[in-house]
Amino acid sequence: MLKVKVKTILIVVVSFLLFACWGFFIPKEEDIDFVATHKIFPDLGTIGTEFFFKIETLSIKNDTIKKLDRYKFRWDFDNDEKFDTEWLDTSSINYVFNTTGMHRVAVEVKTPGLDIFSDTCIVFVQPLIKITDSITGNVQGSADWALDGSNRVAYDSPSDSILTNQTCENVIWTVEHPGGKPKQVSMNCAYFPEWSPDGEHILFRRNQEIWIVDLITNEEMALLTQSGIIPFVPSWSHKNFKLAFTTLNSIGIYRLNTGGVSTIPTTITYNLISWSPDDRLVATATRNNELSVIDIIDIEDEKAAMSYPLGFHYSGGKLDWSLDGKWLSIGFADKSSTIYIIDLDSGNFKQINIAGLEYTWYASWSYDGSMLVFEGQAPSETTSIWAIEIPDDF
Repeated sequence: MLKVKVKTILIVVVSFLLFACWGFFIPKEEDIDFVATHKIFPDLGTIGTEFFFKIETLSIKNDTIKKLDRYKFRWDFDNDEKFDTEWLDTSSINYVFNTTGMHRVAVEVKTPGLDIFSDTCIVFVQPLIKITDSITGNVQGSADWALDGSNRVAYDSPSDSILTNQTCENVIWTVEHPGGKPKQVSMNCAYFPEWSPDGEHILFRRNQEIWIVDLITNEEMALLTQSGIIPFVPSWSHKNFKLAFTTLNSIGIYRLNTGGVSTIPTTITYNLISWSPDDRLVATATRNNELSVIDIIDIEDEKAAMSYPLGFHYSGGKLDWSLDGKWLSIGFADKSSTIYIIDLDSGNFKQINIAGLEYTWYASWSYDGSMLVFEGQAPSETTSIWAIEIPDDF
């Protein structure tokens, strides 16, 4: 009988200890499947960008937890194992990084039972790159990166040597990055430059006319004039001798080898247009308040292959495909300092915030997709040309 009593008492004591200590047990991470689903905005930024972090759901083993009001969180923004916050009752926080590079951010989560789990996320903070020096009184803008691998950037800006009796003060300039000296390549009114695929010509606008300048002979030649044409940049096809431009309720296709023009009827008037790298599609954008939309048009079928409603008044100045076909930049789309790009594989939007500049507009991809070039104004300066690198892992 004594042996039975001792055995019973031991079982009760061990059971009690297991029950009492369970809530204070911190399991090893390798023994637990744990994932904290992060929302990070923007997706990429610069020094001065305020990033927003939010834990939206937790996954512990096979359980997905969405209601997090009884959980606590603390954050380590430089992953040095020294937490930058105390335990917080909220799953969201804002943070500004003061160094560039890839930052691995750690978050610890404390459950109502006092179990502690951890997870990490990656944030990219990139330096701003100044392509051209600002010139007092001269606004530089409408940057376009050459597609021939030469690292040249074209832009429009005023010139003292423009020919007389012109309807505007701007001409086309080119500069080689890094360290190149700006070179004036047109002598007449010109804006919205667009490189030819071989890098030997630049397309530009002059009022309602589309012109071209030969960079070898410096000859400027008018290509076409059309009433009702939308006063933004046309787009040069990558493989064929064709230009695409937008007109009232149609898309115009101009054939450089014959001078012929054909049109594709559309139900709405698009403001912007850009060829895909394989010349099968064009991306188009309309500015129609909350009904603004990005449409991908199949040129052969003459119909929309994909549509991306924006839900806000689109105000971007340029559409631009990356040459690998992965990204479509729709530029500074909502009058903020944020570049919107579409991942064309997933259809997801990504946002790149440019902090530290008072004005930004008109983004264009570099030929290898490693940079976005744009116009921007630093404090106490006039507008010049800037760029930001896009990480390989972005």
